[in-house]
Amino acid sequence: MAVEVKKSNRLFKIIVGTVLVLFSSPCVIATVHDLIVGADDIEGALMVGSFCTMTTAIGIFLLVFGLKSPREAELVMSADLEKRVLQSASQQGGFLTVPRLAMETDLSLAQSEAILDELSRRGYANPQVSSEGAVEYVFQEFRSDRTLDELEFQIERAVAEAEEEQPVPDESG
Repeated sequence: MAVEVKKSNRLFKIIVGTVLVLFSSPCVIATVHDLIVGADDIEGALMVGSFCTMTTAIGIFLLVFGLKSPREAELVMSADLEKRVLQSASQQGGFLTVPRLAMETDLSLAQSEAILDELSRRGYANPQVSSEGAVEYVFQEFRSDRTLDELEFQIERAVAEAEEEQPVPDESG
């Protein structure tokens, strides 16, 4: 698959996070118990409790980020996939929607949206809402009306330059 969700990284975070939470939570509970009951070695209980609390927090952090949905997971875009997205944008006259990209590739809608958002973030596309209310990603390089706009501008500039070069007729004679 051209887009690889880093599954092994997610699995690692989930496993390590679970192990950390399962093994450090009882220590935190024991520390709280020792503080309430009044253990003989309060300083030792506080040190162990602090360490276990940090370990539990790290475990929770890893679990939260390991359990992210694939939509939020980091996507790795290959050069082949970038080329296919750009070819699709070119064929569509510079306008590309999430469903169109998903239809033309083996990507899900969520992955297509993430890729188009990434290309937008990098400055290659600009999202805009169409008159029908759909979000279109505009790739300026491939807009079919871009060449017409450029030609009109060049014609206007040439006409203006030609008018400036022509001598003004003398009305006195």
